[in-house]
Amino acid sequence: MIELESPEGPLRIERDGNGYPSILARNRFAAAWAKGWLHANDRLGQILLTRMAAEGRLMELLGPQTLARRVDRAVRLLRIPADIDEHVATLDETASRLLRLYCDGFAAGRAERWLDRGLDLAGIDDRRYDVADVLLTHRMLCFFGLTSFQQIAELLVGEIVQDGGDDRLIRLLLGDAADGIDLDAIRQMSIPEDLALLGVPMGGSNAIAVSGARSATGGALLIADPHLEIGRFPPIVYVSHEEYANGDYMQGLCVPGTPWLTMGRTRQVAIAYTYGHADNVDVLIERCENGRCERPDGWHTMRRRTERVKVRGGDEELWTYWDNDFGSIASESGDGYLPCVRWAGLHESTGDDVNAIASYSQARTVDELIEGHRHMHVISLGAVLADRDGNIGWVHTGRVDARQDGWTGAYPSPGWTFEGPLEPLSEDARPVLTNPPDGVIAAANESVDGMNGERWVNFAEPPYRLERLREQLAELERPTLRDLVAVCFDETDRMASRLAPLWASLLRDPRFDRIAEWASAQKSPQDEQGREQLGLFHALHHEVVRALFERWVSTENATRIVDDLGGLLCFQNQIDDALALERPEVLSEVELRDVLRIAWPRARKLVASGGWSIPLRRRFESIFAAGKLPAFVGLDSDVIDFPGGPTSPFQTRVMPFEGELVPGGPAARYCCDLSDEGGWYHVPGGASEMPWGPGYGTGVREWKIGRFTALGYPVGPAPNLE
Repeated sequence: MIELESPEGPLRIERDGNGYPSILARNRFAAAWAKGWLHANDRLGQILLTRMAAEGRLMELLGPQTLARRVDRAVRLLRIPADIDEHVATLDETASRLLRLYCDGFAAGRAERWLDRGLDLAGIDDRRYDVADVLLTHRMLCFFGLTSFQQIAELLVGEIVQDGGDDRLIRLLLGDAADGIDLDAIRQMSIPEDLALLGVPMGGSNAIAVSGARSATGGALLIADPHLEIGRFPPIVYVSHEEYANGDYMQGLCVPGTPWLTMGRTRQVAIAYTYGHADNVDVLIERCENGRCERPDGWHTMRRRTERVKVRGGDEELWTYWDNDFGSIASESGDGYLPCVRWAGLHESTGDDVNAIASYSQARTVDELIEGHRHMHVISLGAVLADRDGNIGWVHTGRVDARQDGWTGAYPSPGWTFEGPLEPLSEDARPVLTNPPDGVIAAANESVDGMNGERWVNFAEPPYRLERLREQLAELERPTLRDLVAVCFDETDRMASRLAPLWASLLRDPRFDRIAEWASAQKSPQDEQGREQLGLFHALHHEVVRALFERWVSTENATRIVDDLGGLLCFQNQIDDALALERPEVLSEVELRDVLRIAWPRARKLVASGGWSIPLRRRFESIFAAGKLPAFVGLDSDVIDFPGGPTSPFQTRVMPFEGELVPGGPAARYCCDLSDEGGWYHVPGGASEMPWGPGYGTGVREWKIGRFTALGYPVGPAPNLE
């Protein structure tokens, strides 16, 4: 037990077997101080490294590595650190007090760390972590791997067009979102190399709510199943329970560096999120001359911005950007046809985001939660909600703009026709759902339209996980928490069951017939033979997409798009409809047969060579040692077989990022029954980032087999799958 004295009164902290804390405090403000103290003790390196990345200063720490350079370029292009102090000034009294106390607690906890000297020697910035840094961390977390997905997809469209992609290929990738595209304008655009990759598109997340009228207990049920980067110690998220003198509490998942609840519950309400994929990033093709850009009414002067960039072990660099009425351009000269990038809401709503998040703990109903989420504009999320009265709901967050006629927002558009400024769609368009008749809400990064048919999402993920979630939930008459856990642990691959039988009829190869038989009769969990078939099927799917690109673009660029830039995930929703022969205008049966015959031997060779990574089999590695130290040192886990696959509810996949294959999947799970108190969690990795710290490296086996740890004071049965 840890006893501390905060500015808001005394505190008591107790840790569980994974090192995660229960905080007993006078009120939520005292608990915010305690959470800051804990984050400084448990995740100091993670938080300060995130801050340096959010300031565009990774090269100052890591030197001129490609990854560091591109992250720094992205941060400075989008001006992620800009105007933060202005947004601090817009915080309301509650949010401002919470963040100040969190930072004060962080400073107090850091003062007790004896490893600070090591961080100084490593070059990690050691100045005080303050309220502006919290908002900056929020922006960073909102962009990389989430909002960056939209930017990657739009710039990839530009690269594909420039390498020979015609209208048919673009329609294959975008469907009707290709309407209005100006291929000639895109072919003139010069895309700087540093813009090619600004974040790995991980994809994923499941969230489910069941109403009290439908559940076995009469209380609303909720499970949060966020899919992020995994395979690292420490994990991205942190778990905590806060209990106050008046009997209220708040518990669940957060991201170190921020004091608020990311997913979890209070006594009255519960929240889970998936990434929403709302199209809140746009790219214009600017025709620029002498620092000016062309608009329909003439030439407009742009603002030249020069950034000084320190490079560890190298000379300082000067980077030039040009800002205009739309967004920002990376260019030394400011001349030519250049991509201008805009992230809707970033520089208008960060303070509003934080005020909204801080208000969630005071909500008592789903309707109040929905109203709060309407003010969250920087990031697009699908918020799945539940309350103590048994109600459930869902709302899509983020700002989506009403674009001019002839532009869907899925591709770079000519700036010289831009009639701006862009204005957000009416709040009446925001997708919202409460208490559906079947008593179940499931979210899994699906395609969403505005309430009146407005274009809201251009790059949704394929519907396989959502279809499987809904299929299982429909079979449950009176679900329990354990049922929701089992639904999220399902390993059935609906993509294989959809495509493999059709492909077998075209390939006519007995070796693939066995895959088609498995796909039609697969069971969860997959046995060893099923995992082998799963891996070979996804290797074929990967090679089919590569061969499909090769019909239009160079082999080198097809490989780069599919293998290096995550292009398959960006466009898979539309591509798979064509691969199911549901879009004959872009892919005929004869063409699909030819592509399969090219891809099938490639896939077999890829798997036989050991160059294929599905299903995943690897260690959880220390983020600081990066797996470079021997196993006996104890920083890494044993090698484990990861459950699931790329399109099953238990989604595990790898995404290419700067020469590495980054594993993604369920980074944590949290579930609760609002007829009872408390909840349950499991996270692969404990509280501390240090090998000798509380809980380091714990929870991997529990994550794999479905064993949960109580958080707070649940009195019902554990939702374990054992």
